[in-house]
Amino acid sequence: MQQEYYLLRTDNTGGEQKYYAAFSDSNGIRQEIEVSREVYLVLGEYRRDERRQLHYTERHHEQLELSEMQLAQRIAKLPVPLDDLIVASVDMQAALLQLTAVQRRRFLLCCEYGLNCQQIADKEGCTARAVEYSVSTAKARLKKYFEE
Repeated sequence: MQQEYYLLRTDNTGGEQKYYAAFSDSNGIRQEIEVSREVYLVLGEYRRDERRQLHYTERHHEQLELSEMQLAQRIAKLPVPLDDLIVASVDMQAALLQLTAVQRRRFLLCCEYGLNCQQIADKEGCTARAVEYSVSTAKARLKKYFEE
């Protein structure tokens, strides 16, 4: 079973909808923070993409016999736990919101999961050039966001 790095929940106390993200900090202490609806939605989409990718990997790579070198390469490419991303850079969440849903998904698949453009294109049923363009545009928009 996949380890959950963060949990999402909503609360409708007092008639106002509030959104929360809970995670364990670097000391292993469970923390919960209130987040905006937009961040909540991005985290939910990230979680769905993360699970989709895990299921895809399990279905297509489960029967493979891997060498120690291949295993080491895969371990090196494991995504950073999301709680580290939240603690390290709340700005990254705001920056990701500047991207379209397609750009955000393709950027995360490329940069977080290490998939190449052709693998993403096969998964999404489009051309590798379209994926390359989306990832390139996303990187440019993120760079511009952090330079401002």
